[in-house]
Parts: sequence; structure tokens; C-alpha cells
Amino acid sequence: MNDSPSPWMTVSEAAAYLRCSVREIHRRMGEGRLQRHYDGTRLLVLREQIAACVQVASAPKRKRGRPITRREPEILLS
Repeated sequence: MNDSPSPWMTVSEAAAYLRCSVREIHRRMGEGRLQRHYDGTRLLVLREQIAACVQVASAPKRKRGRPITRREPEILLS
């Protein structure tokens, strides 16, 4: 028996995995962030792309604003 998961997920499986709505999956497909694949009448998504969405969401966020620069104190020699 083959115990490895399929490389494909249905839209409802992908939504459950990402804990979002099916509509959100369709929206991401429309934006081009996820690719559509059809198996007859079933709409499928690659499992790799769904895993990539999780990694992007869990990446540390960049802080906004200017970086703090530390300058050496100016020494005045007179």
C-alpha cells in the first residue's frame, strides 16, 4: 500500500488545512498565488503550494519604520 499523501488537495481540503474559507482559496487562485488544476470536474491544488502558504504566513514580519542607527558620540578636541 502507498501510505504517502497525494500531491494534490481538493479546494475544501486546502481550505481546511489553511483554516480559511473555500472562497479564500478561490480568491488566491484568481490572484495567481495558487495555480488551478482540474481532474475532470474536480478543482485541485498542489500540496506544495499550500505548504508554501503556511511558511509565508509563519515567517517573521518585517518591522515598519526607519532602522535605528547608533552613532558614536562626537568628541570635540579644542
